[in-house]
Amino acid sequence: MVRDDEVVGELPDESHDIRVGWVLTPVGGLRALGIGS
Repeated sequence: MVRDDEVVGELPDESHDIRVGWVLTPVGGLRALGIGS
C-alpha cells in the first residue's frame, strides 16, 4: 500500500483524493471522482 505522503509527492491533489477514496471503498472512489471533477 502506498503511503499518503508518497502519493502527494507524485500525484496532483485530485488524483490523491481519488486514490484514497478508492482504497477506502469503491463507493468512496466514485464520490472522490465526483468531488475531483
